[in-house]
Amino acid sequence: IEDSIGTFQCSADVQPSRRALFALTFDDGWHDNYTQAFDVLREARVPATMFLVSDAVEHGGLFWPEDVVTKTHHIAVRAGERPILDALVELWPATEPRAKASSASALCESWVEALKRVPERERDACIERYFRTIGAAQDPLRGYVMTWDQAREMASQGITFGSHTHTHKILEGLDEAEMERELVTSRAVISNKLQREVTLFCY
Repeated sequence: IEDSIGTFQCSADVQPSRRALFALTFDDGWHDNYTQAFDVLREARVPATMFLVSDAVEHGGLFWPEDVVTKTHHIAVRAGERPILDALVELWPATEPRAKASSASALCESWVEALKRVPERERDACIERYFRTIGAAQDPLRGYVMTWDQAREMASQGITFGSHTHTHKILEGLDEAEMERELVTSRAVISNKLQREVTLFCY
């Protein structure tokens, strides 16, 4: 085998490994994991693990970062970018350097990344004010996350499920009790809903 580093000799008697060399995983439990990936995985007979945010599957609501970005995009298309750009500049966290971006979508994505480093209560208040300012609904968008029935169907066809926390909180900065609640609740809910032992966790 020859590449840019040099030439390697492969012995003719080397046998292919029989152990798993990699794992195919999907985070969050998106609806398209069911509508798109599941058929491909089943047809190719490829095993995979999906890490679910148990509260999102339970209630169907979109995670706050994607909720903010998606609502921003919809409103920018409908009402223009200027009000969004003004609101993002006004509500930028004082502790974070302001990003330079030419579009509302790009600036919003940078704002979301900045908010991830802000305490949760302050972040929630900031998002609530932002939604009020741009005229977006406060309730999270729905229909983007798989249902328990879909997860059960996938589990019956050999897809493995693990935990990706209960509410998709950023674990860094949580106290020990909050962190334990995120992990224990998620594991218990997924195990109960799918009637399977949950032994895997993805942070």
